[in-house]
Amino acid sequence: MKDREALLPDVVEVPQGEESVKLPFKTTADLPQDVIVEWRDSNYMEVHVFESGNNQPDEQDQGYRGRTEMNEDPLRTGDLSLTLKPLHLTDSGVYTCTVYKKDGDKLQKSVTLSVTGECNSCLSTV
Repeated sequence: MKDREALLPDVVEVPQGEESVKLPFKTTADLPQDVIVEWRDSNYMEVHVFESGNNQPDEQDQGYRGRTEMNEDPLRTGDLSLTLKPLHLTDSGVYTCTVYKKDGDKLQKSVTLSVTGECNSCLSTV
């Protein structure tokens, strides 16, 4: 059942007020330098793009610019985890990382992020 486990999404829970969170994705796949790594949120907004061996901040949705980072040399290490900072209560949701290979094959993993706590600015004053 190893294949089925790979399909199950990770769930990451963090309390509001945490500075950052890491969305985990480690692969043992041999990744060539010409792959494209895309992280998207549940609204299909571009969270982070890594292409041609470099981060592509111009490809990100405005709400994520300057808030994401990947580990050094992710293709060599196979660690495609994404760090999101600073953390907002509205960051809760499903994040999907897709690795596109030139041969048309792809790897995909979803991570559910739950930021818990009160959102004072979300409370309406009646």
